Amino acid sequence: LRREGHLLRADGFNRTGEALLRKGEVAKALESYQKALQLFARWESDPSSDPSGSGLAETHRRIGHGLLQTGDLNGALDRLRQAIAIREQLQERSPRHQANQQELSNVYRMAGNILGNPFYLNLGETASALAYYQKALAIHEEQAAADLKDARAKTDLSISYGKVGTVLRDLEPRESAIAFRKALEITEALLKETPRDAQVQDLH
Repeated sequence: LRREGHLLRADGFNRTGEALLRKGEVAKALESYQKALQLFARWESDPSSDPSGSGLAETHRRIGHGLLQTGDLNGALDRLRQAIAIREQLQERSPRHQANQQELSNVYRMAGNILGNPFYLNLGETASALAYYQKALAIHEEQAAADLKDARAKTDLSISYGKVGTVLRDLEPRESAIAFRKALEITEALLKETPRDAQVQDLH
């Protein structure tokens, strides 16, 4: 009960931080996230016990997002890499855990955006961005292949191909065109399957 109480408090700090961030109170949000991080670090010495939602990894991701709002790209990237390290360990222990796979791919894409996506404020490290995007793409390819009717997996796959294509435009124009073509093919197929899906419409 004591452990559950502390984890509930940590989750409360995360939710408070999210609300503060939405109000634009970034410094207060980061303070709240830091309190959550301290509690999770204390009680998640073995995060593999619940790979569906490591609070420690999630809080590092939240802090990274908050730091990004301040323009601290290096600080944000450092937090995202800490989240990635935890998620990758969980992935090794539970390779078929879809929730952790999804969170890991999300953080890969966030890190890629910061490193070198020209549509975001970035650090100009295009090759490193590509490496993270390709890792996210590998996860989404596996998820889409595992369930051919999973529209969300296909949507994620299309997005990942698009991000790979974006960072390849100057490095490998031909490969970039191939990635964009695959993204478009997936999106067009999804539009036929789920014509009223707003998320799919946004991809088009």
